[in-house]
Amino acid sequence: MNPQRWFFGSLKIASALTAAIGAGCASPKIVHVVDVDGRPIAGAAVSSAGPSFDSRRNTTDSKGNAPLPSLGRPPITSSIGACKPIGVLVRMAGYEPGWADIPSNWPLTVTLKPAATTQPAVK
Repeated sequence: MNPQRWFFGSLKIASALTAAIGAGCASPKIVHVVDVDGRPIAGAAVSSAGPSFDSRRNTTDSKGNAPLPSLGRPPITSSIGACKPIGVLVRMAGYEPGWADIPSNWPLTVTLKPAATTQPAVK
């Protein structure tokens, strides 16, 4: 076999695999964060939850939108489940944390409720 032909054939296979792996981990999915009145919440932290120790997050823009963050490396050397988040966690000061399972249809809307305020007991 021609060494040059073998090299370029191998290079094409490696490029195709890299593109496929990258596409599997890419996350163009949008999370839309709103308050109970349906108003967008800017500055909320959106995190993916899944089999990874590498926590990443994105912040919502002025329209309450943020791309779903990709997951980092899984806690084991296998790539099984490395790019598959199981849920979305949203946090914002003044609101209770919000959680949603990964939907089959996007975008995902997460509604945050105001944090409960407690009044001190009057004695």
